[in-house]
Amino acid sequence: FLAFLPELVYIFNSLARNQWKKEKYTSLQNNAVTARLQLAIPTMGCIACVNKIDTSIRQCDSATSITQEKSWLTEGSEKGGKAELKISAQSREEIDKVVQNVVTAIKNAGFESETESLQID
Repeated sequence: FLAFLPELVYIFNSLARNQWKKEKYTSLQNNAVTARLQLAIPTMGCIACVNKIDTSIRQCDSATSITQEKSWLTEGSEKGGKAELKISAQSREEIDKVVQNVVTAIKNAGFESETESLQID
């Protein structure tokens, strides 16, 4: 049974992520500003780390403003991983607050992160 634990955690997180997206969709339709944030997370090294990052983002203080999130391990010689988020908010200041809350949540989960890009639409 323990041999299948990582796969079970992945399946559980996938189901939770889908439910999370459905709940957030209706509350975010009226926001005026959207943004795409990409973070580099050099200390992320395994699928359990990916799951911890995803969970931390979904549970951060600004989770209601995040419309989509995903994180993954980088391939090749580059170490670590990345996370990408789509943010919907009322103002640029609110987007900045969401970015700060996400970075803090990742740090509290035990990982360092750097903002690679923030594109505001």
